[in-house]
Amino acid sequence: MFQTRILLFATVSLTLSCGAAFASYEEAYPMLQRGDFAKALPLLNDAAEKNDARAMNALAILNRDGSGVVKSEKLAAQWFERAAALGNLGAMNGLTSIYAMGSTEVPKDLLKARDWAWKAASANDPSGQFNFYQLAIQNELSRLDAVGRINNEKYMTLAKRPLIERDLDQKAYTMLSRAAEQGHLGALNVVNAVLSDNVGQTNAQRKLDILDKLPAGRLPAQIEQTNQQGKKNYLYLKSLGQTYVTVGIFRDGLQSALITAGLEAKTQNLTCDLKTNRITKIQVSRDMTSPQYLPVAATLLKDALLVKGEWQEIWTINYCGVDINVPMEFQADGGGGAYFQSKFDQKNR
Repeated sequence: MFQTRILLFATVSLTLSCGAAFASYEEAYPMLQRGDFAKALPLLNDAAEKNDARAMNALAILNRDGSGVVKSEKLAAQWFERAAALGNLGAMNGLTSIYAMGSTEVPKDLLKARDWAWKAASANDPSGQFNFYQLAIQNELSRLDAVGRINNEKYMTLAKRPLIERDLDQKAYTMLSRAAEQGHLGALNVVNAVLSDNVGQTNAQRKLDILDKLPAGRLPAQIEQTNQQGKKNYLYLKSLGQTYVTVGIFRDGLQSALITAGLEAKTQNLTCDLKTNRITKIQVSRDMTSPQYLPVAATLLKDALLVKGEWQEIWTINYCGVDINVPMEFQADGGGGAYFQSKFDQKNR
């Protein structure tokens, strides 16, 4: 979900020409913390008149939330604009939120929202970086339908684009990665999800590394449970050997591999209880051919979003007590997934 609330009274280092402005804001700050808005307001107004961006940002938040004043998104936007013009990162994120959500006073404007998010992101602010990613992925780069399910038509339209048409993708995932690298909890969790949804040469291990970085007890219980299950799934994949696929593709591919192994078993007159058949090993038998990754300019997602590439893996199925090697051919689909097909291994005949 888009981040709609900014940390109250976030500050940015400023060089002010008037010490009194500092004094007014510093006096007001403890009042704000204890909710004594009536006493804080005149001090904030005084500091704002002396060009203190922190006071302007605080006044914007009070107007946005209706704390000690009549709620006004319009006035909030005006104060945020003044503070943002002076470089206040909290105000830039506040404007991002106001324009992204929209109201009766301030019409929704996604271009303005993303522009302010980009300004905060470019100043290396993790909230701005994460907001920029969210605005891109929820709008132009959205693959979902009205009820939140994958829309195949949207997916394929985005997946078929050449790299030259993926500038927004590159910026969005670069900013997501940078926010996560600065410890932004939401960004870390989304990077974890992105790695879960994308095939790649090192993505499985990267996901396990990210899961180890996520602090316990800081995320909602349902997300914590999902992450723990994800960790178990990827540790299981790791125990089988080397693979470039996601857990989802593994599950789909395993059904195909079992069928292919069954057809191979028929030629060897093997019969048994089908429930006993299982996969025992995976190995990459032909490495990635000319892999092409989205050029993310940040560490966590660098060479993680595969656009083009083909490879082969051997999935060993223990079928009726006999190991049958099933070659699995994979081709990146351009959207994070991969097409696959299983084949008979002539050496087993």
